[in-house]
Amino acid sequence: MEKQPVTSNERIPDNAAEASDWEIDPVCGMDVDMADEEAEQSERNGKTYYFCSSDCRRQFEAAPADFGA
Repeated sequence: MEKQPVTSNERIPDNAAEASDWEIDPVCGMDVDMADEEAEQSERNGKTYYFCSSDCRRQFEAAPADFGA
């Protein structure tokens, strides 16, 4: 039996699309679901940052350079 080449679709894990719906809170490092309408957000230099809580968002907004923004 001849081996068939692996297509690019076969290399992508089933949960890859789900993984792209999450961001890391730049303050505390927790995973944040971007699809959650209640997730805290802040925009800086055209990039949206997601936070696990309003406290993390406030810390970020007070000193964004401390968190790589």
